[in-house]
Amino acid sequence: MMEDTVNRLHHRFHRGTLEMDEVTRLAQWVLARAQARCPQPESLFKYMRIRYLATRPAIGSETTLDLWCEALEVAGWYYRWVESAPEQWLTALEKALVETHPACVRYDTYDYFLARGWTVHDMVLSSVDLSTANIGDYDGNGEDIDHWVRLREKSLPFFLGVTCCGTLVGQWALTLLTATEYQALLRGTLEEEQIVGASYAGPGEYIGYVSTITLRPDFRRHRFLRSLIDHIADLMRCQFDRGIRFSHIGANAYTGAGVQLCRLFGLEYVTEHRSKGRIYAGDERQILNSPLLRRRSG
Repeated sequence: MMEDTVNRLHHRFHRGTLEMDEVTRLAQWVLARAQARCPQPESLFKYMRIRYLATRPAIGSETTLDLWCEALEVAGWYYRWVESAPEQWLTALEKALVETHPACVRYDTYDYFLARGWTVHDMVLSSVDLSTANIGDYDGNGEDIDHWVRLREKSLPFFLGVTCCGTLVGQWALTLLTATEYQALLRGTLEEEQIVGASYAGPGEYIGYVSTITLRPDFRRHRFLRSLIDHIADLMRCQFDRGIRFSHIGANAYTGAGVQLCRLFGLEYVTEHRSKGRIYAGDERQILNSPLLRRRSG
């Protein structure tokens, strides 16, 4: 039934006649089956997001592309939690959409996600899935997830999520550090699991740590990488205009691609990390004046 329904919605998308109530009914149908199958459906990953799609009022700005992306998102959630079935046909639809409608790839802040049913816990779990796809030996556990939820909640404005049809395919995040933690970073002794972090409290001066900047391998083409960098630049300039300053920004580059990004963003090599990676550091001005961000402003 799901495949037939999605194919019907696909046809309506191509005709430009897909409407929000059709996606709403699909989300309601999927939600009802998840509730019947799981004794505690609210514990499911992205449950509140699907509930939002099943109950939200029309806001008038949805495009047919937005609605089609949401339909694919609901279908993907259904096959994750309600019915295990081969998803090759669904994956093929998503890949075709990226090729024909690259605007289906979105770049949004936490404000956007939280206003549309996502939770910070959902975002961190999505980050774990993304890290698993990008880092062969990555193994996030429950303690790691709780740790990063706490850190993300302290640094909500400093995040960009890249999504395609409701799946996180890329991200950038700054974690706010204390002065003591930053000094440990410069010595190459700061371990991420030991970070307590500072909390965002409005305009003022902060120390930032680039805890992630990544794209899923199948999205690492120039178009999407360039767009991610452009959105980071726009976000940082907007924050600078609002009185948010960074006295220092640091990063630990684990890969050659990470080293290249640090250099392109104007960060300078400091030392080797005692466990893994290379430490780079700089300040906000170095980043805003880096070749990549200067090219964006030009």
